[in-house]
Amino acid sequence: MNRFFAFGCSFTNSAYPTYADILSLNFDHYQNWGRGGSGNHFIFNSIIEANQRHNFSTDDTIIVQWTNTGREDRYSHNGWIGDGNIYSQLTYDEDWVKKYITERGCLLRDLAFIQAVYLLLINAKCNFKFISMVPLSKHDEWIDHNNSEVKNNDIYQVYKEVLQVIRPSFYETVYNKQWLTEMYHNGKLRDSHPTPNEHLEYIRKVLPEFIITDKMEEFAEQETIKFLNNQKSNFKRSLVKRF
Repeated sequence: MNRFFAFGCSFTNSAYPTYADILSLNFDHYQNWGRGGSGNHFIFNSIIEANQRHNFSTDDTIIVQWTNTGREDRYSHNGWIGDGNIYSQLTYDEDWVKKYITERGCLLRDLAFIQAVYLLLINAKCNFKFISMVPLSKHDEWIDHNNSEVKNNDIYQVYKEVLQVIRPSFYETVYNKQWLTEMYHNGKLRDSHPTPNEHLEYIRKVLPEFIITDKMEEFAEQETIKFLNNQKSNFKRSLVKRF
């Protein structure tokens, strides 16, 4: 039995099908461990737990979608807390963020997680791919703008080998480095997440070893229509509330 496990944030597991759900059509067994708003700490923990439960092997395909390093994950009484970008979330107050969060600390933490997962999957001899929401091999605009690449060059050099394994991000491909915020454009409301069709295009561009079938194309097209209709409806409701 060929098994497929996907790990990531909302770009892996969302209200509408992602690249993982589309690719799953080609597998006998599928598990999506993604969680919206989660960071690389959560992703790391998920992979370790999944391996403990299911014992990854040469018959398995694993795709890990790493995310922005500026996120904070922790397990509390009611489960995992993960609210996206640490600088725009509502869980931790501003004083806590200023006291405990630095870009260098986030990089040291997350790149170590990525390296550990890389060694685990190499050892398991499974078929694995690393992708990402945003670039991780250099400074990203979601954290700090103070000469990050210069300040943290030593960290990037230490983890240079594993960073080269991560394929081009959604930000670089689907969005062409133009991050989409919520807007109404050409009759279609858009948010910051790809449509199912854009996830399919990401597979074409970044994961070309996977065969795109007619079934996958039909599925992505149908789900994209639902996605855009729902977004348009939500936009109209927001206008009613606003005015």
